[in-house]
Amino acid sequence: MQQQLIETIEYRGMQIAIKVDAHAERVFGQADVCAGDEFKARLVLGAMQQRQDAVLKRVRCLAKAKVDAWSVANTALKAVRQSSHGAAARDSPDGA
Repeated sequence: MQQQLIETIEYRGMQIAIKVDAHAERVFGQADVCAGDEFKARLVLGAMQQRQDAVLKRVRCLAKAKVDAWSVANTALKAVRQSSHGAAARDSPDGA
């Protein structure tokens, strides 16, 4: 018998749509991550003899971790860009 769980959450400004399907002894979960109308990633997890709610929780954690990694990387990139612009202004002859 096939069963399905579906959950949609918003996390750090991104939408995460999670679907978990159970087929006999196998459970498959996938999370689609979007920012507004832009598709960012699909994360997929498969397990044997696992409960659907356990797979749902694991896929949700995986998707949130991916969003957290993007957030940290974007924050670091912005900081590097800002510091390089500040250094360029200090090094210019007219100080601008």
